[in-house]
Amino acid sequence: MQTPHQARCLKNAVISDSLNDHDQLPATLCKIYKASDVKSTGIQMETEQQTTILLAEQDILLRDQLAEALRCEGYNVLSACDGEQALQHATANVAVAILSDNLEKRSSIECLRDLKEHSSETEVIILSRLTNVDDVVRAMRAGAFWCLPKPIAPHDLSAIVAIATELSQLKRQNRELLQAIAGPAQHPNLISKSPAMAELHRKALKAAALDSTILLLGASGTGKTTLAHFIHRHGSRSSEPFISVSCAAIPRELLESELFGHEKGAFTGATTARPGSIELAEGGTLFLDEIGELPLELQPKLLTFLQDGQVKRLGGNQSRRIELRVIAATNRDLEQMCREGTFREDLYYRINVLSLKLPGLAERKEDIDGLIKTTLERIAVSRQEEVMQLDPAAREVLIHYSWPGNVRELQNVLERATAFCEEQCVRVKDLRFSSLSPTQFKNNQSPNDLAGITLQQLEQKAIMDTLQACEGNKAKAAQMLGISTKSIYNKLKRMG
Repeated sequence: MQTPHQARCLKNAVISDSLNDHDQLPATLCKIYKASDVKSTGIQMETEQQTTILLAEQDILLRDQLAEALRCEGYNVLSACDGEQALQHATANVAVAILSDNLEKRSSIECLRDLKEHSSETEVIILSRLTNVDDVVRAMRAGAFWCLPKPIAPHDLSAIVAIATELSQLKRQNRELLQAIAGPAQHPNLISKSPAMAELHRKALKAAALDSTILLLGASGTGKTTLAHFIHRHGSRSSEPFISVSCAAIPRELLESELFGHEKGAFTGATTARPGSIELAEGGTLFLDEIGELPLELQPKLLTFLQDGQVKRLGGNQSRRIELRVIAATNRDLEQMCREGTFREDLYYRINVLSLKLPGLAERKEDIDGLIKTTLERIAVSRQEEVMQLDPAAREVLIHYSWPGNVRELQNVLERATAFCEEQCVRVKDLRFSSLSPTQFKNNQSPNDLAGITLQQLEQKAIMDTLQACEGNKAKAAQMLGISTKSIYNKLKRMG
């Protein structure tokens, strides 16, 4: 059985013999197709749903003729009249893209590169009136499946599209097979020894099997992003994109463009059209992290999309339907925000179809040992070192600490401890916590001793811990520290 890579190598081996004999290209490809024997692999091809083909051609008559021929072959055809429109239609579901060399706004080579970057499983065929071998080689090096001369008979194009389609499907099935062999990804935050996490794990698997919008609730550091990945991975959209947008980390003036995309010239600096995260997530999952930070003026536009599935880019005139699943997360009390008028009630009800609440680490003490183990193993792998041991006394401190920063704080404490400990074993003296309050400890455990720590070190620790609590949001961290945003940038610059 030949792999897709071997089939591609065999195809490339005959390129030089075929470039000067364009009339024989379909026949040559059919020979390669038979030699690669993709149908004898024993892998069942996708037949339950139509294969999507993207056809970009400026000539209306030729475009309609080729599109009709492909539809008669059972393909779902997306037509485009120029390069920008072709990229608007580009999704991970497109198996084959057919690009003409006379495209306006974006050239076929530019479209080719963007398509391959967006989805390596999409095969691209270039239709060209040029007979220059250099141009053909340039397209092949950019990732084209094949270059075909114009004019081309519709039945010849159909034969070549069939070959490209099967190669695209082989690539996708190969990826899915590798994922199946690897098994479910290990999620240290979802260790479910405790009853609270076992129940969350059970509900998350049930929610993943559905296609409803999900709202994840929980304090900072409890693992909302990890749970979102877990749900996506165990749902029917696992082979499609997972696109994450942090509503708190992106400046409010850029967030609309990040979500909905923009057309060229929509605002100062928009030199090219760009799809938004909603379009990029088509067919897959859109994760809206910290949705409680979404500006009030953007909430109606997001609500409209959630209601009708239509998205319109900034500066654009046409709406496009996008089908995907939405998972939102927040550490804010959205019901209280609705009462205060800072979050729309209708949007809250739209995203709160299924809700899952993540418990804090203090509510799942039974999981701490497992989290320590997986974190130390991950650190050892990343540093290519042996796994460090944990002194029993240090373990007791970690078990009885209240963990206001939850799982993220535990991981950071172990990261710091393993970085600076002088032995291959983490001891109590190596532990440095984000909170210095004695009330964070139980069983008469002592907090960190401040003796000998310089004021500069204390300032650095305060800044870094506050940034950690604010998930990198410098403006929010500056507000909590009582300094200006400019000051925190200057201090971070001095700290390197």
